[in-house]
Amino acid sequence: MKTFINYFIVGLISIGIYIAVLFNNDKKIDKVYIPLGYQEITCYKAVTAECGNNRGYGAFGRRVAINGHPTGKFFANNFLPRGTKIVIPSISSRQVWILEDRLRPYVNGKYIGNRIDLLVDCDSYKVARGVRKAEVYIVKEIK
Repeated sequence: MKTFINYFIVGLISIGIYIAVLFNNDKKIDKVYIPLGYQEITCYKAVTAECGNNRGYGAFGRRVAINGHPTGKFFANNFLPRGTKIVIPSISSRQVWILEDRLRPYVNGKYIGNRIDLLVDCDSYKVARGVRKAEVYIVKEIK
């Protein structure tokens, strides 16, 4: 079983390096893109109605919004570790999103599962509402 897992991880890294070459026009590879598969993507605003009374701070204590406007490209998820960086090419091209918040597991009595919830500005929210599926890649920096 350990051998299978080792080959599986090496395969994921190889696929990620191949994808990094596709995304990166430079000769130097500085990032690896590891496919996470198709995930449900939603958006939320940094307002009390959607975030509780957190005053613009994410679940880990980082300032993610000021007066309802995001201070960066952040997302919420319950299963990835804090600080995970992702890209969603079909939604935001090469824009890197950073995990700095968590989701409530139930919304209106319905289990929302392993969803990626993007923090957006109030103006963008009007356009981005709803649930969609998109391919997501984890970004790993190569030092």
